Amino acid sequence: MAFKLPNPFKRAAKNTKTAKKKVTTPLLGKLSVGKQLQGLSVALLAFLTVAVVSAYFDNRVAAQGTRYIAESSKLLMLSQRLAKDAQQGLLGNFGAFEGLSQGRQTVTEVMNLLDKGDATLPATKGQPRAVLNELIPRVKQTVANVAIMEEGRTGLLTLARAIYVIDSMGREIRAQTEQMPKNADTQNFALLVERMGKDATSMLAEVSTEQVTALALNTIDAEVKLEALPKSDPQVEELTELFEGYRGAAEIIIGNSQNFAGSETAGKAIFDESEPFLEQAQKLTDAYDRSLSNRLTSYVMVGSVYWCCCPCVIGQGVSD
Repeated sequence: MAFKLPNPFKRAAKNTKTAKKKVTTPLLGKLSVGKQLQGLSVALLAFLTVAVVSAYFDNRVAAQGTRYIAESSKLLMLSQRLAKDAQQGLLGNFGAFEGLSQGRQTVTEVMNLLDKGDATLPATKGQPRAVLNELIPRVKQTVANVAIMEEGRTGLLTLARAIYVIDSMGREIRAQTEQMPKNADTQNFALLVERMGKDATSMLAEVSTEQVTALALNTIDAEVKLEALPKSDPQVEELTELFEGYRGAAEIIIGNSQNFAGSETAGKAIFDESEPFLEQAQKLTDAYDRSLSNRLTSYVMVGSVYWCCCPCVIGQGVSD
């Protein structure tokens, strides 16, 4: 008795033919193979065009984002540089005023570029715009204070020179009084001269009405005490000559005190606002960085590349 065994290879061949018959291309399955390939070619060309255009705009947006970050990073350094130059300017450093002028110009140029844009960089938009709008008033105030210091440059330099004269001549007056007889008039005069020096030097930090008044009163009292000393004494004559220059420097400070006050207030404001300025500028730089990382054009480009690959895969199935 003969047994008929099933052929597994024959069954596998039938399953393969059946599977091949079931492979169709979505939406194009009812068309002929030639029509399907033609449709897929058009789709591939369309998605490839979108990918190329997306890549172009993505590179452009990336370049603009990098420039935004570079420009806003300048503000970080400028906030600290202006504070340093303001301090030095209050001390009568002539070079510091050059730094203030350059810093003010650079800050203004950077803020105008980020705010309004130019032919190569559009104005700030999106989430960084809100951060920039918060920074603009602070920067404007800092720029205004720098302008005040620039206007008062002559006064601040005069103050510094006057204080230098008082300091140097004060040492000479001190040496002269130490050689004179130790009587009450000489000691009182020496004490008033020291007070005048202290009043003048304190104005480097802040000019107030109380300081100016104290300097004026001490100057008058010192003149009275000097008049009480014997004029026939050669040491008193030399002391009188030294005091003339000392008193002249003090009078310069008293006469220009109003100009000093405005400039010093502006200089202190620049220094005090430097840290908030720095923090706000850092937030702006971070906002630009996040905007660059999350740009939409990069997602469009990746999606276009993905859909470019799909027609190729589907076309492979059609050809099979």
